[in-house]
Amino acid sequence: MWISLVVAGCLAAGVIACGSTDSGGSDQPDDTPAALGGEAKPIEVPELTERQEAEAVAILKADPLYREITAGLQPEVGSVGEWTRPNQELLGAAVEVRFGTPGDFERVEWPTIENKDELYGEGWEDEAGSSGEVEPDIEPQIGTTDVNASEVTRIVVSVDLEQGRIAEIWWM
Repeated sequence: MWISLVVAGCLAAGVIACGSTDSGGSDQPDDTPAALGGEAKPIEVPELTERQEAEAVAILKADPLYREITAGLQPEVGSVGEWTRPNQELLGAAVEVRFGTPGDFERVEWPTIENKDELYGEGWEDEAGSSGEVEPDIEPQIGTTDVNASEVTRIVVSVDLEQGRIAEIWWM
Protein backbone atom coordinates (compact mmCIF):
# COMPACT_ATOMS: atom_id res chain seq x y z
CA MET A 1 0.00 0.00 0.00
CA TRP A 2 2.88 2.40 0.71
CA ILE A 3 3.99 2.16 -2.90
CA SER A 4 0.56 3.19 -4.12
CA LEU A 5 0.60 6.09 -1.65
CA VAL A 6 3.93 7.33 -2.91
CA VAL A 7 2.91 6.93 -6.53
CA ALA A 8 -0.51 8.50 -5.94
CA GLY A 9 1.02 11.29 -3.91
CA CYS A 10 3.73 11.95 -6.44
CA LEU A 11 1.21 11.88 -9.27
CA ALA A 12 -0.86 14.45 -7.41
CA ALA A 13 2.21 16.60 -6.85
CA GLY A 14 3.37 16.17 -10.43
CA VAL A 15 6.59 14.41 -9.44
CA ILE A 16 5.89 11.22 -11.39
CA ALA A 17 4.08 10.96 -14.69
CA CYS A 18 2.48 7.83 -16.04
CA GLY A 19 3.39 6.62 -19.47
CA SER A 20 2.44 3.79 -21.75
CA THR A 21 4.24 1.59 -24.18
CA ASP A 22 3.51 2.52 -27.75
CA SER A 23 3.21 -0.52 -29.94
CA GLY A 24 1.54 1.42 -32.72
CA GLY A 25 4.52 2.61 -34.77
CA SER A 26 5.91 5.48 -32.74
CA ASP A 27 8.47 7.76 -34.36
CA GLN A 28 10.48 7.73 -31.13
CA PRO A 29 13.63 5.57 -31.16
CA ASP A 30 13.74 2.78 -28.62
CA ASP A 31 16.78 3.75 -26.57
CA THR A 32 16.15 1.55 -23.57
CA PRO A 33 19.19 -0.42 -22.38
CA ALA A 34 17.63 -3.68 -23.62
CA ALA A 35 17.01 -2.21 -27.10
CA LEU A 36 20.59 -0.96 -27.25
CA GLY A 37 21.95 -4.44 -26.54
CA GLY A 38 22.48 -3.94 -22.82
CA GLU A 39 20.60 -5.19 -19.83
CA ALA A 40 17.94 -3.08 -18.20
CA LYS A 41 19.00 -2.31 -14.65
CA PRO A 42 16.16 -2.16 -12.16
CA ILE A 43 15.92 1.02 -10.15
CA GLU A 44 16.16 0.19 -6.50
CA VAL A 45 13.75 2.13 -4.34
CA PRO A 46 15.15 2.72 -0.86
CA GLU A 47 12.99 1.58 2.02
CA LEU A 48 12.40 3.54 5.18
CA THR A 49 13.29 1.82 8.42
CA GLU A 50 10.68 1.58 11.16
CA ARG A 51 12.69 4.19 13.05
CA GLN A 52 12.57 6.59 10.07
CA GLU A 53 8.82 6.07 9.68
CA ALA A 54 8.29 6.79 13.39
CA GLU A 55 10.57 9.84 13.16
CA ALA A 56 8.59 11.21 10.20
CA VAL A 57 5.30 10.86 12.08
CA ALA A 58 6.84 12.48 15.19
CA ILE A 59 8.14 15.44 13.15
CA LEU A 60 4.72 15.80 11.55
CA LYS A 61 2.75 15.71 14.79
CA ALA A 62 5.13 18.14 16.52
CA ASP A 63 4.86 20.75 13.76
CA PRO A 64 2.72 23.75 14.86
CA LEU A 65 1.37 24.41 11.36
CA TYR A 66 0.33 20.76 10.96
CA ARG A 67 -1.50 20.92 14.30
CA GLU A 68 -3.20 24.16 13.24
CA ILE A 69 -4.23 22.76 9.82
CA THR A 70 -5.61 19.53 11.25
CA ALA A 71 -7.33 20.97 14.35
CA GLY A 72 -10.89 19.68 14.55
CA LEU A 73 -10.55 17.48 11.43
CA GLN A 74 -9.96 14.18 13.25
CA PRO A 75 -6.63 13.47 11.49
CA GLU A 76 -5.47 9.89 11.17
CA VAL A 77 -2.01 9.04 9.92
CA GLY A 78 -2.23 6.48 7.13
CA SER A 79 0.60 5.13 5.04
CA VAL A 80 4.18 6.29 5.41
CA GLY A 81 6.39 5.80 2.36
CA GLU A 82 9.57 7.00 0.75
CA TRP A 83 9.93 10.48 -0.70
CA THR A 84 12.62 10.28 -3.38
CA ARG A 85 14.10 12.05 -6.37
CA PRO A 86 13.54 10.47 -9.82
CA ASN A 87 16.90 8.71 -9.42
CA GLN A 88 15.52 7.17 -6.19
CA GLU A 89 17.78 9.12 -3.84
CA LEU A 90 15.93 9.25 -0.53
CA LEU A 91 14.84 12.74 0.49
CA GLY A 92 12.57 11.77 3.37
CA ALA A 93 9.11 10.37 3.98
CA ALA A 94 5.71 10.91 2.39
CA VAL A 95 3.02 10.69 5.07
CA GLU A 96 -0.65 10.31 4.20
CA VAL A 97 -3.13 11.87 6.64
CA ARG A 98 -6.87 11.27 6.31
CA PHE A 99 -9.47 13.55 7.88
CA GLY A 100 -12.58 12.22 9.62
CA THR A 101 -14.17 15.61 8.95
CA PRO A 102 -13.50 17.30 5.58
CA GLY A 103 -11.55 20.53 5.86
CA ASP A 104 -12.03 23.88 4.16
CA PHE A 105 -8.98 26.08 3.69
CA GLU A 106 -9.17 29.65 2.49
CA ARG A 107 -6.00 31.65 1.98
CA VAL A 108 -4.00 29.38 4.26
CA GLU A 109 -0.23 29.31 3.78
CA TRP A 110 1.17 25.80 3.48
CA PRO A 111 4.81 24.86 2.97
CA THR A 112 5.91 24.10 -0.59
CA ILE A 113 9.17 23.22 -2.29
CA GLU A 114 10.31 26.17 -4.40
CA ASN A 115 13.19 24.53 -6.29
CA LYS A 116 11.44 21.50 -7.78
CA ASP A 117 13.29 21.67 -11.13
CA GLU A 118 16.67 21.41 -9.39
CA LEU A 119 15.44 18.85 -6.88
CA TYR A 120 13.51 16.55 -9.24
CA GLY A 121 15.06 17.37 -12.62
CA GLU A 122 13.94 19.51 -15.54
CA GLY A 123 10.51 18.64 -16.82
CA TRP A 124 9.23 17.06 -13.61
CA GLU A 125 5.80 18.62 -14.28
CA ASP A 126 5.57 17.44 -17.88
CA GLU A 127 3.51 14.43 -18.90
CA ALA A 128 6.73 12.77 -20.05
CA GLY A 129 8.16 13.02 -16.55
CA SER A 130 11.54 14.14 -15.32
CA SER A 131 14.67 13.99 -17.38
CA GLY A 132 16.25 12.34 -14.36
CA GLU A 133 19.10 14.86 -14.39
CA VAL A 134 19.21 16.20 -10.86
CA GLU A 135 21.77 17.99 -8.78
CA PRO A 136 22.59 15.57 -5.97
CA ASP A 137 23.67 18.24 -3.52
CA ILE A 138 20.55 20.36 -3.89
CA GLU A 139 18.40 20.46 -0.78
CA PRO A 140 14.70 21.36 -0.83
CA GLN A 141 14.16 25.11 -0.52
CA ILE A 142 11.00 25.55 1.49
CA GLY A 143 8.65 28.44 0.90
CA THR A 144 4.92 28.87 1.25
CA THR A 145 1.94 28.85 -1.05
CA ASP A 146 -1.59 30.11 -0.49
CA VAL A 147 -4.07 27.26 -0.41
CA ASN A 148 -7.73 27.65 -1.25
CA ALA A 149 -9.43 24.27 -1.07
CA SER A 150 -12.69 22.90 0.21
CA GLU A 151 -13.90 19.48 1.28
CA VAL A 152 -10.32 18.23 1.72
CA THR A 153 -10.38 14.68 3.09
CA ARG A 154 -6.72 13.79 2.76
CA ILE A 155 -3.30 15.41 2.66
CA VAL A 156 0.13 14.03 1.87
CA VAL A 157 3.04 15.57 3.70
CA SER A 158 6.67 15.42 2.52
CA VAL A 159 8.84 15.25 5.63
CA ASP A 160 12.54 16.08 5.29
CA LEU A 161 14.14 13.66 7.73
CA GLU A 162 17.60 15.20 7.45
CA GLN A 163 16.36 18.70 8.33
CA GLY A 164 13.63 17.46 10.71
CA ARG A 165 10.86 19.52 9.11
CA ILE A 166 7.84 19.47 6.84
CA ALA A 167 8.91 20.29 3.31
CA GLU A 168 5.56 20.30 1.53
CA ILE A 169 1.88 19.58 2.00
CA TRP A 170 -0.55 18.84 -0.80
CA TRP A 171 -4.18 17.88 -0.65
CA MET A 172 -6.40 15.40 -2.42
